[in-house]
Amino acid sequence: MIISVKEIEEAAETKPAGWREAVLAAGQINRGLLHISRAKFAALSVSYSQLGDAVATAAKPIARAVDRVAKTNLAGCGGCAQRHKKWNGGAKPV
Repeated sequence: MIISVKEIEEAAETKPAGWREAVLAAGQINRGLLHISRAKFAALSVSYSQLGDAVATAAKPIARAVDRVAKTNLAGCGGCAQRHKKWNGGAKPV
């Protein structure tokens, strides 16, 4: 997966100590973008009690695929975003 370093920096303000460094070290940065495997990001999310990020790592691609086929908007679901933040302990979702 690819995440902008800027998004990581903004989210780090609300994440547990050490999260930012661990996430950046687990991937490769190229032109302001972090390239990290979904498995590594999910594992780091769980280890830092960011369950919402871990679940979204797997669920969001599935939701996007369903949206394309069924012409729905599961990926943009407000309820999903609320759960994402709640399961992150109030920290900003990535």
